[in-house]
Amino acid sequence: MVYFIGWTLNIFVMMGLMISVGMVVDNGIVVLENIYHKRNEGVSARKASIWGASEVGLAIIMATLTSIAVFVPMLLMEDGGGGLTFYLQRIGLPVIFSLAASLFVALVMIPLATTKLAGGQVARENKLITHSKAYYQKSLQFALSHRLDVVLIVVGILGLMMILSQHIAQSDSMEGNISDIRLMFDLPNHFSEEEAFNFFKEVEDTVNVKSEEYGVKAIDTGFRQGFGRVRVYLEPPQKQQWYHVIYGSICNLLGIERDLRMTREEVLADLKKRVPKKPGVEFRTSWRGGQSEEGTVSIMLYGDDTNKLAELAEELERRMRLIDGVVSVETDRQSGNDEIKISMNREVVTRNGINPNQVAYTLMYAVRGLDLPRFQAEDKEIEMRIQLQEEDRENLNQLKNMTFTSVSGA
Repeated sequence: MVYFIGWTLNIFVMMGLMISVGMVVDNGIVVLENIYHKRNEGVSARKASIWGASEVGLAIIMATLTSIAVFVPMLLMEDGGGGLTFYLQRIGLPVIFSLAASLFVALVMIPLATTKLAGGQVARENKLITHSKAYYQKSLQFALSHRLDVVLIVVGILGLMMILSQHIAQSDSMEGNISDIRLMFDLPNHFSEEEAFNFFKEVEDTVNVKSEEYGVKAIDTGFRQGFGRVRVYLEPPQKQQWYHVIYGSICNLLGIERDLRMTREEVLADLKKRVPKKPGVEFRTSWRGGQSEEGTVSIMLYGDDTNKLAELAEELERRMRLIDGVVSVETDRQSGNDEIKISMNREVVTRNGINPNQVAYTLMYAVRGLDLPRFQAEDKEIEMRIQLQEEDRENLNQLKNMTFTSVSGA
């Protein structure tokens, strides 16, 4: 099929074939079992093949068509040239062809093979199958005669599964970065470079003391004015066999200590206790507004009175710290930057022919600056940036004295 329609045997075609592998044998099994049942009743091989296939023919045709109907929409989808149709067709069409071929084999080839290849005598049933049938009959009789007991057993098993599922370790958005830990620090503005260097040296020493227990592979430290971070790279977690996991669970249940490397969660909890504390230094283990396990809750306060909002934020922070399970609480006012909001008089701007976009971009280039393409010198590249000199942007009055060119050039 793949050859005649000009396709290649790629990963998506193989995916469709893998999906169909478990479906193509169903029709043949049903037909062959019914033919075998007829033979056990003493019917001849020819009549058993005809009657056995015809009795279940309509049922397996309808069952196959319902399976095909699931994959037909994949061939009719249009994604506007985005490429999704290409992949869906490579998955759906092999399944459809496989199911159609299995239906043909079940209704034509298997009855023919049973008349030509089967012997004149009916083979005895395997002992394992006989014992399995007997065990199934006894189990079914017990279930029908003890319906309440069976229902209670099933409910108990489902309840036990729900309880056990609560103790299964679940991954979060940080699991994709499972082999490292980020320690972030908000530094006070009066911190000098030497003080910051000494502080982060203490943090590194704190990590190195237990480097073997933590499984530390490397430490990356960086800091600037007002902020610093320490990134601890851990060795990849060791893959354990299922019996190791069971053994570890039993040891933990009995309180037996094992000489194993700490997990990432254990390392993180231990570092939160051991990281050195400095007055004015705020410590956290997630980016503000991040989606890790420590930054999943955000509370926004709105209002016109900034001072009142600051008081409410301080009180909210105090109350949040009293809640059990809260690791750290940060407020935006602790790291907020000074902000200047500029609004233009629409009548004055229109009367003088000044473009508001020109004002916005000029202020942005002057105050914040703009990175330019690097200048290629003879032996190196030089970074270029356009910005007013620092003495020309020290206060708000200098910003108010800036002039702008109108559309007429005035």
